[in-house]
Amino acid sequence: MLPSNKSKARTSGKGRGKKQNGKKEVIDLRTLLILCAQAVAADDHKSAHELLKQIRQHSNIFGDGNQRLAHIFADGLEARLAGTGS
Repeated sequence: MLPSNKSKARTSGKGRGKKQNGKKEVIDLRTLLILCAQAVAADDHKSAHELLKQIRQHSNIFGDGNQRLAHIFADGLEARLAGTGS
């Protein structure tokens, strides 16, 4: 069962920060990926797509190690969701 708090998870320094109103918001890509994997495993397509959207907004294939890893894992989760992953 997924927690009801599916919004942006905040922690200390993991993932890519995004500035809003002069403040830096830190996104925990690890938590987003875990929640997305759980949604995919539970066949919850709506939640999985929303989480993938958030992951894509905060990851980058050309970013730092965490961003690149999140981008690659998101590719795998997306393939699994589409039924093309094993």
